[in-house]
Amino acid sequence: MLSRKEEELHTILQNMPVMVDALDYNGDFVLWNRECEIVTGYTAEEIIGNPNALQLLYPDHNYRHQIQKKFLTCGKNFRDWEMHLTCKNGEIKTIMWSNISEQFPVTGYSYWAVGVDITHLKAIEEQLKQQTSELELIFKALPDLCFLTEDDGTIIDYKAGSPTKFYVPAEAFMGKKFYEVLPSSVVQQFQEAINQVKEKGTNVIVEYPLTLNGSIDFFEARCLPLLRDKIMIIVRDITERKKTEELLNKSDTLAAIGQLAAGVAHEVRNPLTVIKGFIQLFQINKEDQE
Repeated sequence: MLSRKEEELHTILQNMPVMVDALDYNGDFVLWNRECEIVTGYTAEEIIGNPNALQLLYPDHNYRHQIQKKFLTCGKNFRDWEMHLTCKNGEIKTIMWSNISEQFPVTGYSYWAVGVDITHLKAIEEQLKQQTSELELIFKALPDLCFLTEDDGTIIDYKAGSPTKFYVPAEAFMGKKFYEVLPSSVVQQFQEAINQVKEKGTNVIVEYPLTLNGSIDFFEARCLPLLRDKIMIIVRDITERKKTEELLNKSDTLAAIGQLAAGVAHEVRNPLTVIKGFIQLFQINKEDQE
């Protein structure tokens, strides 16, 4: 009965979807399950009992020495160690190992551990880091302010190319709601915008003035719905645009006044021309009479 149980446990160990290995007291591998074979390309026959197995898996002498030193320091009790293992085809994979053989010793094993191939996850992690770095550079290059908020308006993160445009310092608004930071004249606009984003799931644009450093600046905030009840608010300084619009409006007004004046002058000139004609006609008639 015990032998059957042992066989069943052995079958489980051999076919678990995680890597399981074990070393004896001489430092040689005595267990190398099928997942180890699939991940590394080395068969159990090539690893078990092979005194050079560690050199195959960790061919770099300095790196192998670093691992062995770490084992001596931490013993047989660790979790989630990331190690770079060299496969049979030369590919380097990242394996996350956990070892609890000190807490749960197995007869005949000096050491046993389970590992998970996280190479793909690490690649995704690196891509995300790269994308995050690129986005950071883009945000720094852009003049916009970007805020990430909860759907109740609580500010949980921000990116800023020009922090000088903050109404208050970052430490004064992080973790707070917009209505706790902005002046009351602007709060209602933001509250209505956030409500529209939540209810309709559409982008909402808000324009508002703020007094910064003694002068009035104008801003445009675009409120965008995100997943998981988050809202992205992108704020742009539109003060110069407002000034340009004001100048254009003044220019249009002056042009209209000029056209009106020209029309008036035209109407004034017409009667004068008629009067001048009559005077000339009277002069001709007078000469004829004489």
